[in-house]
Amino acid sequence: MSRIHKLIVPIMLTMNLCACGSESIQKGSNIQNFEQNHYITHANTYQNGVIYTGSEGSSTAAYFLDYESMQAVPLCNKPNCAHKDTSCLAFQCVQDSIMPFVYQGMVYWFHTDSKITDSDDGRSTAYQFQTTCYCGNMTTGEVESFVEIPDVSMKDAIEFVISNHTLYIIGCDCAYQEEDGSWTEMSRIGDQYLYAINLDTADVKNYGLINDAPTASYNWTLNGAMFADVELTGIYQNKLYLSYRYVDDPNDIIDYVNTGDPDSPDWSDAGTAIPWHRVNKCLNLETDTIEPSEYPAADLIQDDTYIYYMDGQYHVMDADGTETVSADIPANNSRNLTFVNGIFWDGPQSTCFQPKTGETHVLSETYSDTNLTVIAYYKERYIINYTDENNLIHFEAVPESDLIGGIVE
Repeated sequence: MSRIHKLIVPIMLTMNLCACGSESIQKGSNIQNFEQNHYITHANTYQNGVIYTGSEGSSTAAYFLDYESMQAVPLCNKPNCAHKDTSCLAFQCVQDSIMPFVYQGMVYWFHTDSKITDSDDGRSTAYQFQTTCYCGNMTTGEVESFVEIPDVSMKDAIEFVISNHTLYIIGCDCAYQEEDGSWTEMSRIGDQYLYAINLDTADVKNYGLINDAPTASYNWTLNGAMFADVELTGIYQNKLYLSYRYVDDPNDIIDYVNTGDPDSPDWSDAGTAIPWHRVNKCLNLETDTIEPSEYPAADLIQDDTYIYYMDGQYHVMDADGTETVSADIPANNSRNLTFVNGIFWDGPQSTCFQPKTGETHVLSETYSDTNLTVIAYYKERYIINYTDENNLIHFEAVPESDLIGGIVE
């Protein structure tokens, strides 16, 4: 069996990279968008490859890994570029944005500026955001401002959906004022709004506040921001789903944060430690209105498949609403669950569930402890990535027989 390994080191990139310039243009500008709904989170996947952020020496840049060759190229048009300053498109697009994305051959990313302003009477201050969505041409390297969005930050957005030429993304008013009047800016906290950006016309629509429960703002008090973000989970049956959680008494979160053990594997499982209320909403794409969801909050929506966790099992609903249930599996609160080639993959738990057969499998011994993510299926190989004990990130193309192990009874 042949397997191709690709390694990325946080400090140094050690992949087999193609040269800059013409090779980058040839591969990078040929990134193929999905024709239907495209949900982007931990892996920014396309029909023929994946975009990721990697480091080479002291610089960080965006790269495109081609599934066919399993080689990576920077999203850069300049020959002999070191990818160390903003004259390089691959460098510029990852300096402020966690996840740049490609649409019709252009690279898009978000940059947010912020400032503190005084009131007219000088007795109070306000924290103001201004977000710009930029787009860069991979052939020429030219960059231009695409849209301006006031009053929110989008630079730390980790989930967004592209559907029917429109990008859906969460914008946050994520500044917190302390009792002494000072300000703290955090990620994905505070009031959070759903935005739609038409990638053809640059029209922007704000659908309003999503986490609108009276006490939702307390989620991020005293470093509780890990529980505060609105989760944009994807599109199912022509509805875009969003969820968030809140508590009636903010002291429940404060007590948990102050007494929880961060080294405990259960510390992030706030669902069993805090009396959450979970709100699940959806944007009806036919009526363009937000409405309550009839389903429990999803852990994953991918390929028009709705997956949620309840009573120790994952429930998988296909496009027609037919539901199958996995074997008992511990809950996974990470965002690296995937549904690829008709199989639900829970890499951190080293399991996968096949709805067509109703079987839950463990991963093979080779990959059982790798905490892998299955990101794509291409030419009878699964494209996976994982981090090893030396903190190296691997990309591999693996046949199913080498990846899936025995059945969980």
